Amino acid sequence: NLLKWETASETNNDYFTVERSIDGASFNSIGTVPGAGHSNTRLSYEFADKNLLHQGEQLLYYYRLKQTDYDGQFAYSEIIALKRQKPDGLIVSELYPNPAYEYVHFSYTNKENQPLKVEVYGPMGKEISKIYDGLDLSPQIDIRDLKDGIYIVKIAQQSWQTTRKLLVIKGTMAEENF
Repeated sequence: NLLKWETASETNNDYFTVERSIDGASFNSIGTVPGAGHSNTRLSYEFADKNLLHQGEQLLYYYRLKQTDYDGQFAYSEIIALKRQKPDGLIVSELYPNPAYEYVHFSYTNKENQPLKVEVYGPMGKEISKIYDGLDLSPQIDIRDLKDGIYIVKIAQQSWQTTRKLLVIKGTMAEENF
């Protein structure tokens, strides 16, 4: 989501904090934009929310600005709601096999012909690796360097992302092949 706003004038404006919520009540900071300090002219600002959490086909996001002065005083804007929908061009299958021990696969449709990025996150949410970046519609992903455990696989295009759980089990699966 690209958020845009304007100010007619500014006095002591240090910065704007952009806040997002999925329930309209509990907001979290997602970034800051420097203010102009002092201005008597109309100024335009924008902020791109690139880390959207897609759940199902659509999700309603709520945003507000927190404008903070140099002396620490602040004021909130009105809350706006934006509805985000999954692009028609991206459909992602489940990961297979799952559990896995050497390679994992998935398939997807890509009508918009945008590159796909795949990243793996550990149980504490830490990014472990970027394991794919390309246009192949059925990528084979090498997971041999991952240890046993549950991982989150983030599959993303420029304007959309989804996640899948992946269970890596080395010992049991490897023994079954001998």
